[in-house]
Amino acid sequence: MSGESDFHIEDGRLIKYTGNRDRVEIPASVTAIESRAFGDCQTVRSIVIPASVESIGYYAVSDCPLLEELLVVKDNRKYCSSGNCVIDKEASAVVLGCQAGVIPEDGSVTAIAEFAFAGCVALEQIVIPGTVKQIRNYAFDGCYNLNSVEILNDVNPAVYWHVPLDYIGYRAFAGCDGLEAIVLPKSVCCIGDEAFFECSNLKSVTVTDSLNFIGIDAFGRCSEDLVMIAPADSYAEAYALENRIKIETI
Repeated sequence: MSGESDFHIEDGRLIKYTGNRDRVEIPASVTAIESRAFGDCQTVRSIVIPASVESIGYYAVSDCPLLEELLVVKDNRKYCSSGNCVIDKEASAVVLGCQAGVIPEDGSVTAIAEFAFAGCVALEQIVIPGTVKQIRNYAFDGCYNLNSVEILNDVNPAVYWHVPLDYIGYRAFAGCDGLEAIVLPKSVCCIGDEAFFECSNLKSVTVTDSLNFIGIDAFGRCSEDLVMIAPADSYAEAYALENRIKIETI
């Protein structure tokens, strides 16, 4: 149990963890984890979230290079944990992840929430299950060591009511310098503004004719060698030509 002196708490809100332990158990008096509460904690490897927590702020665990375990006490009414991800049970969304995060494939997650993995500097790979419908704004923003994103497209309609991934939000993967290639499934119809902005090593993006919207600077400041692989006469081909992105038709 971490000492109370390691926590700056005001009216039930955890403002900042100030200790240097590797395993941190948040006190049961905490009802809210504020933005950047664990930001830049260089020693923390494990965080245990009590039943009392009802809200978690953006970038709550950003820039924690050793963080590999996120656990939620079982009797928490709002959140649960699985695969070192914190999940909003009602929204069916991952709201917090770490370098060891594995998004469950059992249908309990249909979205990756805003800022869920943002600032997770040690994250190197992630698999997006076919049950995920949306990757929302800033979801992986600043994950500069992320080098592998696998988006699964198989969904059993008898088990899952929703369609697979159809939307990638604003700055969802911005600043992911480790990404060199991305393949988007046929279900993706929309890529938001700056979704892959400053992915400086991104050299290949493969899309389908289902894609009908690409936002402003979605691939801004990416590699000069970036090639968009898309069907001939598709929206994506026209977008690439208009934005001076190399195109390879399929």
